[in-house]
Amino acid sequence: MKLLAKRLMKYGDGLEQVKRTESAALYSRTSPSGEKSFEVWVIRKKGARSVFGRDYPAEEVAPSPSEWGSAGWTYLNTPRGRADADAKFQECSAVAARKAIPASLPSKTSATPSVANTPLKAGSVPAIAAEASLQDEQSQFEFGFALESSPHEQHVGSGSGQNPTGGYLK
Repeated sequence: MKLLAKRLMKYGDGLEQVKRTESAALYSRTSPSGEKSFEVWVIRKKGARSVFGRDYPAEEVAPSPSEWGSAGWTYLNTPRGRADADAKFQECSAVAARKAIPASLPSKTSATPSVANTPLKAGSVPAIAAEASLQDEQSQFEFGFALESSPHEQHVGSGSGQNPTGGYLK
């Protein structure tokens, strides 16, 4: 499994891992102007997967921007900020040790049950539809809700307004 990097760049800032457990990491973050802060991350694990024919190894991943506040937190570089970051790190380590962290969904092999035993050719409409369906399922699984169209989006196309992959065209 590919582990989180001990040093990395994120949005132009440098991050250095201060400490970690199996399920949480504490990073020191430094902006280009020299301002420092601390970040606590709940470490998620993604299984090995294949996307559009490209294989990706199992890996640890940081919280996404949409998970900030539930799986990632930022603290000021003050004595209280560091104490709060340490407390959150301990809390995340203890909570995650008591329950499993969700892994990625198993890969999908077909678009519909009628073609369940038929291999999908990369780039074909069924393969694109299967990948889009898998991405929708992963979004719902990872974030706890389904992504829906806004009532203000303009849908174009013939008849139903759907494209060949089943999603609406914008």
